[in-house]
Amino acid sequence: MRDSLIDAGGVPIAVRDFGGSGRPLLLLHGAGGNLVQLTTFAEALRSEHRVVAVDLRGHGRSGDGPWRWDDVLAERHLRRDGGDARRATRP
Repeated sequence: MRDSLIDAGGVPIAVRDFGGSGRPLLLLHGAGGNLVQLTTFAEALRSEHRVVAVDLRGHGRSGDGPWRWDDVLAERHLRRDGGDARRATRP
């Protein structure tokens, strides 16, 4: 399990990579939640997926910033490539 912060346009977004093999699976918490609440679920899914969870803006360890749906939805395209964190390119 690896924790990191990714810069999303000046707002730090907390990411936890639970590892695992298989297709990547991004877990998002509900309103008022945080990625820690997803730990049991993530660990159960690791046998079939590479599981990653994020704290949405203003939640958990993520920073707070303007809450616009376009910004929040764009953050789901964040990825980690090696040691570099960057915004993924949409197909």
